[in-house]
Amino acid sequence: MTSSTFRTDAVFAKILRWWRCGPWSTSPLMRWPDRLASAVRLIAALVMLVSVPVAGALGTTAYTDDAALIRAEHAQARSVEALVLERPVYTAAHLRQAPVRWESASGPVEETVPVSRTVAQGERITVWLDESGKAVGAPRSPAAAVMNGIGVAAVVLVGAALSTWCLVVLTDRIVAYRRGVEWDRELLAMRRPTQGER
Repeated sequence: MTSSTFRTDAVFAKILRWWRCGPWSTSPLMRWPDRLASAVRLIAALVMLVSVPVAGALGTTAYTDDAALIRAEHAQARSVEALVLERPVYTAAHLRQAPVRWESASGPVEETVPVSRTVAQGERITVWLDESGKAVGAPRSPAAAVMNGIGVAAVVLVGAALSTWCLVVLTDRIVAYRRGVEWDRELLAMRRPTQGER
């Protein structure tokens, strides 16, 4: 017998054993707790199989929506070069801010904006403006939409995995408890003296 034939037989034996231990088994040796545990495992496997395309669909939807928002942010915002007028200071919220000035169509504009840790007085920085000309935060990178989509898909998959794992573990505990109760009952019945022993 070759090793490949042995491997094939072993796989076939496992599949046959799994099939015989399924909740549909007609074996009289299989009690209802065993059928319950087998059914819960089958349901858990089906839930995990279904959760993969669901997670992919939700992640794709989240990415598409977020990417559209980021494109709108980029379309509405414009950048200007501004001069840092004073030394940046930290605010109560631990943000580093500094007054800056830039030129607009109506003349010079001065505003206090958040700056990075490396910015110093006299440097020129890029400031993003909204449609009204007010300073706003920089538009998000398109990579943020990708990470958002991946995050949504991961949350769905992890949530499905944890839910099914908890269901399987809880069922196993209940089945083990019921088995123990039935075994105790049978042992107690075996220990009772018969009429001839009295």
